[in-house]
Amino acid sequence: MFRRCFHIILLGLGLLWMAPEVEAQFVRYGVLSINTHGSPVPPALLGFIKREGELLVAKNRALGINVPANFYFKIDFLPSFEAYRRFAKVAHQNDVGPETLGFTVSTVATQKNGNQRKPAQFPVDIVCYWKTDEPWEIVPTLLHEMNHAVHAADFGMMPTWLQEGMSEWFANRKYVLGVDKKIARMNQYQRYMKVVEGMKVDTFINFITATSYGEWERLVGDVGMCYFLSETLVDFFIGNPTAQPYFRAALQKAKAGSDWQFERTLILARDIEKNWPRGISFLLTGWKNWYKKQAKPKVTNTLEPFLDANAKRFYEMVRDVRAKSTVTDADRYALVSQWLAFQRLANDDLTQKLGESYHRSENILIRSRQFALQQFARQDHDQRNPATLAMRKHLRETRPSTTDPLYKRTLPYASISWYLNLDPASGAHPRPAYLGSNRLPPPAFKWQGLDTWQANMIFTNLFRLHLSQPAKLPTPKLKAASTGPFASALRQNKMNGEAALKAVGGKLTRDPLSGRALKLDLSSTAVDNDDLRHLALLFDPRELDLSDTDITDTCSNHIAGWASLRRVNLRRTRLSTGTVDHIRYFSPGLIIE
Repeated sequence: MFRRCFHIILLGLGLLWMAPEVEAQFVRYGVLSINTHGSPVPPALLGFIKREGELLVAKNRALGINVPANFYFKIDFLPSFEAYRRFAKVAHQNDVGPETLGFTVSTVATQKNGNQRKPAQFPVDIVCYWKTDEPWEIVPTLLHEMNHAVHAADFGMMPTWLQEGMSEWFANRKYVLGVDKKIARMNQYQRYMKVVEGMKVDTFINFITATSYGEWERLVGDVGMCYFLSETLVDFFIGNPTAQPYFRAALQKAKAGSDWQFERTLILARDIEKNWPRGISFLLTGWKNWYKKQAKPKVTNTLEPFLDANAKRFYEMVRDVRAKSTVTDADRYALVSQWLAFQRLANDDLTQKLGESYHRSENILIRSRQFALQQFARQDHDQRNPATLAMRKHLRETRPSTTDPLYKRTLPYASISWYLNLDPASGAHPRPAYLGSNRLPPPAFKWQGLDTWQANMIFTNLFRLHLSQPAKLPTPKLKAASTGPFASALRQNKMNGEAALKAVGGKLTRDPLSGRALKLDLSSTAVDNDDLRHLALLFDPRELDLSDTDITDTCSNHIAGWASLRRVNLRRTRLSTGTVDHIRYFSPGLIIE
């Protein structure tokens, strides 16, 4: 199949066969009910799937799809292709091929003319396997299938472009994908640009009213392209606030109008055509313009001035607090409030950069930083929440008089995850309106639920768990073929990046307060192309000087798409104009000297 996924269709007016019972041990993990078949799944991967599943449900509900309150995903997660192949055969009589990473099992009633309907089904079986050597490769396919399971629980059969387009949209958000897939998708945008630009109204109508993959094939000759175009059209509706109301309304009318796919397809298309301002031709024009905007990487430095100002203020406060012999409640409250202001920006900045980074090492680094922050949020919650509950109980027992000024029936509590937008499905505290003058929150700004008592506990956890014990971030994995001067120096210095840098004659400038790498100077050193692959993980500088080195065009993959890099000096190197243009395309915010 074109999506490397497969949906088992049970043809006829009812269930034609029953799957045999298979020994299963499902463990509930939030919205996941997952059977890993004895294989240890990395906690970071499992946590990510859980959060994405919750977000998937929340976004579908926002679109008007009434996902049941008790909904969960039932997933068989096999550790290898062979185990997956055997299970698919035994449990579901499905002979899967090597390109099929996963599938869902759904019951479908089919008429003689090919019209189909799905009765509400919950839970829907999802079967997939994960590559233990590349565990994140499964995520897009799994999310695709999970979206089908959501729709099966309430909506039923959808128009073909929505059925696949919505699932592709949920599966292929940029922060979900690895670098190779993000680059491949940029190439798809460019490859199909002429098709979109040249699409006429009649072709567009035939595209959104198609009820089978065969119709897609006859229309444009490439079903895989139709998957992609469907996804970009869904992106236009979901990502464009002015388009969302028409999309939601048409979805509801289609569902209410019929249970069958053919009728639903026509109802939805006619409703959009009727109600879209100035008609279907303007819808087509809007989609074309939207498509062009998405067809290239975006600048990611919009938050950096605010982030830098708030980071500077926070680390100044840390310095001042550490210098004091006595730290007051007011000091603790102010520092925690500023840390939240700084860290909220940092997390939003990381999320933005993860979406637009096309640099493999940077993607690894960003995910590690996000995971470290999530770990601290859990640690803080595990300490503060029980303490808050105990204090509430104590106050109820010891101060029952409502006239007592110290009496409280409850104490405010808000998780760090809510403050920092670490769990989008659960909502987030509004980001402060940082002032344009100093880029800091207004002096009177207060975080909801943050009183002195809670601030004191967060303050303690910050210094005990976060600031005094920096998160262990990933280190480069040196390949046997990596024999460049810097790689050799890393081996000799037990992966100590700064010692290796000194050995090859490089220089590193750090911010004196935060320790953040500002400039990495490798000018006139003997570093080679392969040496550059390690720089993001080890240093992650804002500026990089490679002038007067022998690097060649091969180095482009270690520079292009590096979202955090703001300036690079490539003077007197051996890079061609085409390579520089390639770097500039994937790094639109990068200043190249």
